[in-house]
Amino acid sequence: MRKAPGFTALGIALLFVTGCAAPAQPAAPAPAPTPTRAALAPAALGDGGRIAVALKSGSGASILTVNPDGSDLRKLTQPQAFDACPDIGPGGTLIAFCSDRSGVLEIWLMDGSGGSQRRLTTLGGDSIFPDISPDGQRVAFCGSPTSQDDHDIWVINVDGTGLVQLTNTVGPNDCDPVWSPDGSALLFDSTRSGTPELYRMDATGQGVTQLTSGQQVGLEPPDWSPNGQQIAYIAQGAVWTMKADGSEQRRLTTGDGEDYAPAWSPKGNEIVYRHSDKDGLSLRIVSVSTGQVRQVPLGDGAAPLAPSWQQAS
Repeated sequence: MRKAPGFTALGIALLFVTGCAAPAQPAAPAPAPTPTRAALAPAALGDGGRIAVALKSGSGASILTVNPDGSDLRKLTQPQAFDACPDIGPGGTLIAFCSDRSGVLEIWLMDGSGGSQRRLTTLGGDSIFPDISPDGQRVAFCGSPTSQDDHDIWVINVDGTGLVQLTNTVGPNDCDPVWSPDGSALLFDSTRSGTPELYRMDATGQGVTQLTSGQQVGLEPPDWSPNGQQIAYIAQGAVWTMKADGSEQRRLTTGDGEDYAPAWSPKGNEIVYRHSDKDGLSLRIVSVSTGQVRQVPLGDGAAPLAPSWQQAS
């Protein structure tokens, strides 16, 4: 489990790093190959849709959406608060995100253009990494009423009613929930076995099944492929995929640095993720079939955090 001081002991803590968000439209040239780093492919449109990501600036962070080739960047929130971990709902009409603008981290909602920003949760302790259900009616999130070190999985309706706690593991963290494409199950990570591993459960909180074991998964946000047949996740600092039952684990990214928070493209051919190395933070896309990596141009000095990728209407 990778930690950083001063925010929360979960995955979002890793995002609290120095850097400023200064997005620009022109794409930077691909870096020349070195003995430790292969050249990145040029920016391309890829699988379409839009990517939502937070950019850190000083002690704050703001959320933007952008096309996969770095074009049409739209800033949705301002960096006076720490707005992060966005998730784009079906059709791109609703975005859930976490923010400390109320004093503690809670889940907030806004429409796809950044309007109608409103607070959804009031746990009062720590609520992060929301995921909107496939029908757009519910939000699963990782939260705790009292602590930043003992989270569980919760679900709430988008109108703020029907709050339900799905897991209740005293001590271990359950976090980073992701709905299956049909809404029948949730993927999440947990330290309940003593080490961070990936699990799945029914949308009711029943039928918990452990998917990984001893792979150095860490508390890192995973994602379900659009067809529900594969899972993207982080292990050993790299992007991996596996079948939804935990079999056929396959490493996609290699080289120096650490990868974080993979999110599938709308067509399931690519995965976007945050990359960190000695040169700083970047947003990258890897082809599931070939392993070819390219960078999403966000401008010099941009410090991206966890991304989300969804087909927009």
